[in-house]
Amino acid sequence: MYTTKEQNPGSDFIPTSAENPSPSREGEGRIAQTDPEVSPKKKRRYYTTKYKLRTLDQVDKFTEQGQLGAFLRREGLYYSTISRWRKQRDQGAFQGLSRKRGPKESKNIQEQKRIQELERENAKLKKELKKAATIIEFQKKISEILEIPGSGSKS
Repeated sequence: MYTTKEQNPGSDFIPTSAENPSPSREGEGRIAQTDPEVSPKKKRRYYTTKYKLRTLDQVDKFTEQGQLGAFLRREGLYYSTISRWRKQRDQGAFQGLSRKRGPKESKNIQEQKRIQELERENAKLKKELKKAATIIEFQKKISEILEIPGSGSKS
């Protein structure tokens, strides 16, 4: 690496102290340059059920030595991850995971139908009760007009 114009006369390039490990001044030791920027924390990887099952199928097909290691390096996975996925698959943990998260619509629809049915029944019973109350009131007035003694009159 060139440090001065004399060593490389056709260039204006003079490396910085980080690029030039040799001391540029007499008596001065090597200065350790640190990167002032904080490296961002890696995001946690989330794998879909489909990906896990596809990966396990591929891994199970490997027969020759070294195929699994090459695959794991290429995919950026660890053997422990594959082992954990195998246990989950054997326990049936991947069954039903392909459904989306959130409330189950079938249950909500059934509940909504039941609520509507009960509201209709409630309205119907209120209407019948109002009719019955009107009939009873009408019978009381008729019995008062005709002066028929009844259980409801106090005369």
